[in-house]
Amino acid sequence: MTATAARYLQLTVTVAGCDAEAAAGVLRDITKSGLWVEHPFTQADLETDAAVDPSQPARIHAYVSGERAATDWMREVRAGLGHAGVQAAVESRYVAEEQWADAWKEHFHVERYGRIVVVPSWRAFDPQPGDVTLTLDPGMAFGTGQHETTRMCLEALDRHVRPGMRVLDVGSGSGILAVAAARLGAR
Repeated sequence: MTATAARYLQLTVTVAGCDAEAAAGVLRDITKSGLWVEHPFTQADLETDAAVDPSQPARIHAYVSGERAATDWMREVRAGLGHAGVQAAVESRYVAEEQWADAWKEHFHVERYGRIVVVPSWRAFDPQPGDVTLTLDPGMAFGTGQHETTRMCLEALDRHVRPGMRVLDVGSGSGILAVAAARLGAR
């Protein structure tokens, strides 16, 4: 007898790019799970020359398990989005554990923030002189550099941190900002 793989429900919310953060907050509050966001806007990464088209919608994905029906999840997500004033399309599909366990990796690319270069651990990267490389195994966590707040903080660290400075990463999640500051020479 072979064991069957666990199945998860993937909930996907598609919204206008300007509503991505609000929709992600609603989805996070309802599902209590990690999310990954396909932003319609980001700087071009170092692996491709193509920039993301900002006219395209954002897609936010969450994975939930358990006995609860997909229709119940979708109804609650739609209600939460409506309460937040966010117009969205909500879809769901079941995936086997093996599918989603690595599927998110395709959306993490090498990204540059000034001298700081965030490199997912499974991607190859040849640093240039002066690059401050952060090799990260991000999982589906906040603090990868893809969220606009983290991106702006990384860019600010690149502009302002000098060797020997003291830096405090308040509210550290993944620790990416503290690691970046240390790699720039901060104590």
